[in-house]
Amino acid sequence: MIGLTLARSFQLFSEHQCELSPLYRRLTAGVAADEAILRLAQPGEAGPKPNMLLAAVHYLLLKGLGGELADWYPSVSGRPVPSGDPYPAFRAFCLAHGSAIRRLLETRRVQTNEVARCAILLPAFAQVAAARAGRPLGLVEVGTSAGLLLHFDRYSYTYSNGHRCGATPASQVSLACTLRGESLPPLPAHLPAVAARVGLDLHPVDLSDPDEALWLQALVWPDQPERLERLRAAITVAAGARPTLIAGDALSTLGGALASLPPDAVPVVFHCHTLNQFPEKALQRFHDLLAAESTVRELFHLSAESVRGEAHPYLTLSLYQAGRQMSQRVLARYQAHGKWLEWLNKEE
Repeated sequence: MIGLTLARSFQLFSEHQCELSPLYRRLTAGVAADEAILRLAQPGEAGPKPNMLLAAVHYLLLKGLGGELADWYPSVSGRPVPSGDPYPAFRAFCLAHGSAIRRLLETRRVQTNEVARCAILLPAFAQVAAARAGRPLGLVEVGTSAGLLLHFDRYSYTYSNGHRCGATPASQVSLACTLRGESLPPLPAHLPAVAARVGLDLHPVDLSDPDEALWLQALVWPDQPERLERLRAAITVAAGARPTLIAGDALSTLGGALASLPPDAVPVVFHCHTLNQFPEKALQRFHDLLAAESTVRELFHLSAESVRGEAHPYLTLSLYQAGRQMSQRVLARYQAHGKWLEWLNKEE
């Protein structure tokens, strides 16, 4: 029998992470009760099992392995999701292509670059810049994938209160975000200046490799075509000016990345939905490392991560100085793909 933990992970994914994807809600609910597909989803250690299985299937469909299942994927068919139950076609596809799926699960990683999250990060970046008299930011992203979030200042933004800002109104990547709650975030008139962009990843995505770029697209949910269009536009933006991407464990590369930042830059170490893949001991070492690095120069730590027991993730900003964490504020709650932002700005 397959362990209850794996089945539960698919059920929780269906119940709490698929509010904007009816297709994936049905598929993951089906997998949770299907021992044969759960067994197929077991291989590999890199990343959440539901994300990995769904991405592997999507990747094979984008590669041209179609059949009946392709009709259910707007990213492949170019048509809306039809009525009916997609799970029988999904199950048949998985069983028919089990070997190819296992190879992907064993060799690939969840490296989503959801560009819309920049609309969540922007108020925090603006707050840091304002707190340091507008000095340019030195960005270091942990789990950077292809580094697309490091280009936040090359996108344009529209918030539901009518606020607009960004590189130009005609930017190739235009992001829209709904504001919730009573408090407004500190939305800037002009985007913060960026002095350096460094991304850390065990296996950075090389966008010049069509296969790696395709895997990045496979991680996008197929019944959300606007996300796929946005990703492809961001890939085009990145082709003109790529950040520095460093391969390796963040615990061994973070120090060198921080040391490489210009002296006048304000160091900001940030990550989005990455630390959930860190073992507990590595998490503690990561925070200890931030404290140790702050003996050299102060740094800000911006975390956009899910919180156990909470339906939606939180954005948290910490300041490290002189070897310790000086402050920590829970800035916001947000929709995981950047659809909405609820500003909180509460000190812990």
